[in-house]
Parts: sequence; C-alpha cells; structure tokens
Amino acid sequence: MWQGEVEAAGAEFGQWRTPEVVNFLNYIERHSHRLPNYAQRQENGQVIGSGEVESTIKRIGLRMKISGAQWNRENVNPMLRLRCAYLNRELA
Repeated sequence: MWQGEVEAAGAEFGQWRTPEVVNFLNYIERHSHRLPNYAQRQENGQVIGSGEVESTIKRIGLRMKISGAQWNRENVNPMLRLRCAYLNRELA
C-alpha cells in the first residue's frame, strides 16, 4: 500500500477470511479512491504524517478554553470554517 498499489495489497491476503481481514478488505475497497501513494508524496516533499493536523487541533482546543472566553457549541463549527477559509486564502 505504501506504493499506492491498493489492489495488490488486498490480494496478498489470498484466501484468508478472518473477521479482521474481511474488515480490512472492505475498508480498502470502500476507500481505495482516496488512499494516498505515500512513497510518491514523500518524493514530492509532501507531508505524510498527521502531526501537523494533531498540533492544530490541540491549539484550537486550548484557545477555546481560554479563561474568560465563552464558547457555545453552536459557534465552534462556524469558527472552524472561518479558520479554514483564512488558511486557504478564501477570505476577501
């Protein structure tokens, strides 16, 4: 799968049909269109880890818990959409 060969990875399991294997095969069948070729991404200098995303989520969580700040649940998603639009340079 590292090379983007999702079908070949599934074929490696041959006739194994344990619940775990069936679950994995079903997963790669449903999501094969969005499973990345990590080796190619790494060659292109693209980030392949989740650390950057996890760090951002942690930072947002800390900001929402600032002393004196009052956040309502219904305000969280709109603020995240604004933050994403800002980072994607979609705001005028």
